[in-house]
Amino acid sequence: MKIYLTFLEGTAICARQGLKKIELEFEGSTLGELLAALPAMLGMEVGKDLSEPALQLVINGRILTAPFDPEQPLHPGDRLSFLTALDGG
Repeated sequence: MKIYLTFLEGTAICARQGLKKIELEFEGSTLGELLAALPAMLGMEVGKDLSEPALQLVINGRILTAPFDPEQPLHPGDRLSFLTALDGG
């Protein structure tokens, strides 16, 4: 399925990897599967970046609270935004 990821300024993924927006073909169906697969798909440093204590996640405009539920279902066309607690207004 196709999902869309956005890494907002301030996240280590954006700063270190230079990633901002990507479209991703993903074969899994849960958030846990996606988070486990991202280091292999985007580079091993992403695994460290995903463990940032201040990392927050928004799926389709809904803010998830940490710890993230690995069983959170994902659906084709979902939009995930990664941001730090310092982002926003």
